Amino acid sequence: MVKSMSLIVTALAFLHVFSAIGYLGSALTFGLVIGPRLPKLSPTTSNEFFAKVGPAFVRFTEIFSWMTIIFGLVFLYAITGGNLSLVFPSSSWGLSMSAGMVSALAAFLIGIVWVTRSAKRLVKHAQALLLAPGQPPQEMLKLARTLKISSTIGLLLLIAAVVFMVVAASM
Repeated sequence: MVKSMSLIVTALAFLHVFSAIGYLGSALTFGLVIGPRLPKLSPTTSNEFFAKVGPAFVRFTEIFSWMTIIFGLVFLYAITGGNLSLVFPSSSWGLSMSAGMVSALAAFLIGIVWVTRSAKRLVKHAQALLLAPGQPPQEMLKLARTLKISSTIGLLLLIAAVVFMVVAASM
């Protein structure tokens, strides 16, 4: 029983960390590579890139963010034996885990509420401009600003979550 539980915990740890790598990787890629370079492209190239790559990139990030949260919660339940009071900030481990979970949840909510919505609306505008070229609507500029700010905040929160989780894992 103990050995099978150990295998389950190990599998859950792997699935959570693997998902988190994908999620953080997509956030880092957008925040440090794609986002800063898009404004340096011509409007036509930027629109085409967003219209063609955006949907897959957004979907990838959505899938891996949900997987990270789901596997993280199941993993947490498994390592605490269902005693979630261990996560309360009454110990160093609990404090670090709580801080990591709050940071991760905040990043996830920012991603779902602002980043994903803004990116999907930008994709629709970019796809429309590919079909009927013309002047980009003003809303695109607002959406691009919202996407830049919210994705930066989300990325910083994800990095904080990783730091807190690593600290907790080392205790």
